[in-house]
Amino acid sequence: MIILRYSDYETDTLESHIATLADGPVLWGWWKKQHEGFPHDLLERAARSAAEREVRVGLVHRVDEKFAVGICSEVVYRGDGEEFASPNKSRTPEYYRDERCAAWFNFKDINIVSEDSWVDEFGPVPSGDSTIFEARRARPADYPVPVVGATAQHGQSGILHISDLHFGSDHGYSRRAGPTNPPIPLAEKIVSALPVRPACVVVSGDLTTRGESDGFLSARIFVEKLTELLDLQRNAVVLIPGNHDILIDDPTVTRDFRNEQAFRDHLQIFYGAATELERVHDIRDVSGRHYVIGALNSSRPRLKENMDYGYVGIDRSAPVFKTVRICADLARSATWTAVALHHHVLPGSHVEEPENKRPVSMTLDAGEIVSLAHTERIDAVLHGHQHLPFIGQVARVAEFTLDGATQNTPISPVTVLGAGSAGVQRPRIPDPVGFNTFSFYRPFDVPTATLVECFGYLEQRNVHPLWSLTV
Repeated sequence: MIILRYSDYETDTLESHIATLADGPVLWGWWKKQHEGFPHDLLERAARSAAEREVRVGLVHRVDEKFAVGICSEVVYRGDGEEFASPNKSRTPEYYRDERCAAWFNFKDINIVSEDSWVDEFGPVPSGDSTIFEARRARPADYPVPVVGATAQHGQSGILHISDLHFGSDHGYSRRAGPTNPPIPLAEKIVSALPVRPACVVVSGDLTTRGESDGFLSARIFVEKLTELLDLQRNAVVLIPGNHDILIDDPTVTRDFRNEQAFRDHLQIFYGAATELERVHDIRDVSGRHYVIGALNSSRPRLKENMDYGYVGIDRSAPVFKTVRICADLARSATWTAVALHHHVLPGSHVEEPENKRPVSMTLDAGEIVSLAHTERIDAVLHGHQHLPFIGQVARVAEFTLDGATQNTPISPVTVLGAGSAGVQRPRIPDPVGFNTFSFYRPFDVPTATLVECFGYLEQRNVHPLWSLTV
């Protein structure tokens, strides 16, 4: 059996297809993301089964988890995997009847069902980034997401946190001459200013400026050079996309998620394998202590009214938080847990004023992220975005629902670590900061388990001395 997962981008997808059913069968197009593989064998089996008898297709909304079952009498696709127009435009919802899809499912009926009955028939709700799945009744051992393991054999301790490099037209540092203009001096500046060599590096988004191709090239060269100078394995570097790396303001590139492809290519080249945007890194330092860090993508296409805000989605965030907790519980030594994304979960500046072309920088589901951090006992949330370094703490002491208040909600606050910009031009840096910055955290080095934060100030020509703040 096949499961199709969908989102509501332009309209209520399920409602539009059910409305079309009033006059006869409806065609449901599979919007294949550009980076997804083409499941030829799965579609061939489904098409053969539908030709013999009606088959049931599981439909699940990515965010709201609306559950439905489509009664399918035909599956149409091309053997070469190419997208093609609807076989019957009059039986396709108007909002996309002129579009091309990788496969079309002819539904005689669509029935909304409860989650329990859907799971009984199709198995656990699939996680990850794909939009088409083969139904699995038994929960696999690695559910919900695969873990990216890494051992920083040569790193010492602590976390280097850099963000908002903005390679491309907004980058503020000179480059060495050469055909690719590698920005090696900035990597050397950061490494020379570190108090000790870190066990891992987190780069929390906006590696590029507006996704410029030369920005991606420079960013890759920089990250590779930084990894080499720190003598780290590549899986000890956690790369997060920002709103400049995955553009979401052009609907022509978001329908099939081709807007993610440049960053996905960047990840594949750096890690040497296809890598999901949401994942977990489990890293050990020289003393055997673990840093378990979940990566989240907060640059997601949504409605025009809220597109510029950060947003992750419970379907993507919850599995990552859960896996971070599982990894931490399996560790046999001290463990520090965190999740990293690009957009804010706390205001960075004292006052935020929306601009005509840009709203405030908060993540729309920040409350959900904080609640998940409490539930899974996560120590910290790391982010970048506003070029303003700060340390905050946040706590949701109780959650109130129709079933009453939650019980045993942790009351210890989650530490929020906002990074400044390590590479943007000086005019793009807020006045209270004035310089490019990086952050260095040593969570295990303070007996009271508080966090030591070091901000390194980088001027265009000089590196300013470090200063520390304990919270």
